Parts: sequence; C-alpha cells; structure tokens
Amino acid sequence: MITKIQKAILVLIAAAALVVGGFWTGRLIAGPLWGHLGFPAAAHFGHIADHFDHIANLLGLSDLQKAEVKQVLRSHGEEILSQIQSQIGMREELRDLIMAGTVDEGLIRQRAEAIGKVEAEGALLRARIHSEIWPILNDEQRAKLATFHEMMEHKHDMLLSSVQEFLK
Repeated sequence: MITKIQKAILVLIAAAALVVGGFWTGRLIAGPLWGHLGFPAAAHFGHIADHFDHIANLLGLSDLQKAEVKQVLRSHGEEILSQIQSQIGMREELRDLIMAGTVDEGLIRQRAEAIGKVEAEGALLRARIHSEIWPILNDEQRAKLATFHEMMEHKHDMLLSSVQEFLK
C-alpha cells in the first residue's frame, strides 16, 4: 500500500507541470503516514509558488511553458480545491475514529473506503491534468522527469526498508 501512495506522490512532485496540482494531492494521499514519520508537510507545501518555480527551473521550463502549465492548473482550480477539502475533511474524520479509544471496525472501514473513492477521483483529476501538461514539455524535460521518478522510487524503497528494519 505504501508503494502505491508513494508512486502517486512521485508523479505529482516530478513534473513542474504537475507540481502545483500534485503537491496538494500527494500530501493528502500520503495521509497520516508522512506526518508520523516526521515529514513536515505543512511547511513543505506551504509555499506552492516557490516549489513550482523551483521545479520549473530544474526542468528548464521556458516562460511560455510556465505560463501554459499555470493556465492548465488554474483551469482546474475549483476541482483541485474541492478535492483538497474533501480529502482533508474525510481524513480528519477517520483520524478521529482511529484515536477514539474504541475500535468501531465497520465505521473505520466505511470511512477508509470513502477516502479511497475520493482518492480515485483525485487520481483521475491528476491524470487529466497530466494529459494536458505532458504535451507542453519537450523530450529533454520528459527525460529529466523520468530520471527524477527513478531516483524517488529508490528513496521510497529505502523508506520501506527502514520501516521493515525497525519492525524486526
């Protein structure tokens, strides 16, 4: 399960085109796991424009590409905000159930399944955004993105190994 979540995050973080749209979803998909591992999500995602500019520079996006990517993301703004609000609210409800002190397995499963449905909608939204932004990137930028994906997969493998080692 961690690998699927992490791959979704990778796709979002990797593309400057997807960074703005992806950071919020990546953070939410990561859910409480990242917070428990000390990942400072609020600080990391607090300055989305700075992150966008940083990734855009790493990928070597032209001013025109940056403008096109921002336009795509802004055109999905209401959907993005709705997705964020839905996931935050549902995760808070689930967290409260988990922390309640008693285990209502049926209700916890129900809330978790509902989050899964919302995340599926988020994945479809990210796929639509990706399909609109991917053509904006040139071959060199796509190659940089692929290299970044490989590097992040390695880091996620290391994270999983660390957790496995700790649990022994």
